[in-house]
Amino acid sequence: MFSVSAISSCLGLSRQQLLEGVVAGKKGPVHKVYFTPGHLFVTVQDGHILYTFDVLPTSLPQALSRLGSLDIPSTADAIVDVLYIKKKPSLVIIVFANGAVDVWQFNLDNKFTWIKVGDFELLEGHDPEVKVISVTLHDLHNTIYWCERHGTGEAASFNICKKTLPPESEPVNRSTVGATVTILEGSPKCRLLPGRDCLIVWPECPGPQGLFFKWFHQTSTLQSHILPSGCVHTDDRVAQPVQYKDSVYRLLGIWCQTRDLPQIEGHMIHPVTKATHLLYHDGSTRIVCEEEGIYISGADP
Repeated sequence: MFSVSAISSCLGLSRQQLLEGVVAGKKGPVHKVYFTPGHLFVTVQDGHILYTFDVLPTSLPQALSRLGSLDIPSTADAIVDVLYIKKKPSLVIIVFANGAVDVWQFNLDNKFTWIKVGDFELLEGHDPEVKVISVTLHDLHNTIYWCERHGTGEAASFNICKKTLPPESEPVNRSTVGATVTILEGSPKCRLLPGRDCLIVWPECPGPQGLFFKWFHQTSTLQSHILPSGCVHTDDRVAQPVQYKDSVYRLLGIWCQTRDLPQIEGHMIHPVTKATHLLYHDGSTRIVCEEEGIYISGADP
């Protein structure tokens, strides 16, 4: 059961009554909750409906606070994520499962309303069996990364792709974003984590336990890592997608030596230190740190 008593007591969120009803499930089961500076986004009905609640001045008249809210009452393709650019916090990027991306701006000078300022596509072509599964924005790289699914059921495979955003001074739309580039091809479903200076790609099962990849944007380098050995292979200046199966076969001997690692259930990046935290099947947690190329899983304080 959700409660918004704590957040509403310290933030002047718009449409308080609607917010209470949404988190109580009156508009359907809550799917995901997103936060950007000054805004709260809630999706329901498996991501097909979006409600937005803005932090507004307490002096703003109630009638005005109900105007201009960014709500999406119904969408054929579910919303995968709501992102924002730290250097442009008033911009919000909404990513849909079909690869469509809408760019919205919160306008403080026009009665605190949302204005759509651009759109673009992540996926190439219009294959209905290709869907965006997860997405992240790496601010240092100024790049959107995503995991896309090809096919359905047991035959499905996944690719990791990227698209560079324009410089801060330019608008974000289909004429200013970069081309779609595939980094890793034919992998299992992967979780994408924005590290300090790289993108961390962590494949889910089925796959070798402890295997993950690091993508370095500036040098177009993909590193293959295995816990606790560290970096065991590097693909430099990647011009074509790296094949996941090739990476696994290449590292099979090393992986066989570490296959008794405890099962990893979850991963997260610390928002300040950018260290990778792991959650194991037995409930324990570890911090993954690198010392002289060797990964050491220490107890999480």
